[in-house]
Amino acid sequence: MKDKEKLTKGIQTVGVSVAIIILAPILLTMGFKGIALETPLFGYILLLIGFIAAIAGMILMVKGIKYFLDHWFEQ
Repeated sequence: MKDKEKLTKGIQTVGVSVAIIILAPILLTMGFKGIALETPLFGYILLLIGFIAAIAGMILMVKGIKYFLDHWFEQ
């Protein structure tokens, strides 16, 4: 992989992870409110999706930072 490709892939990965990290708390909040109201099954589904999104966002952020570091420190 060339240097410019690593930088581009790093920027794309970090961008997607930021979007997922912003979306995850929204899903978690909707899930908790859904459990407290009248639709607990829908709330549990949203909670599961929110937790998975939070973990996926963190993993993607680490991968994106790794691409940046590979781009900067490769010789």
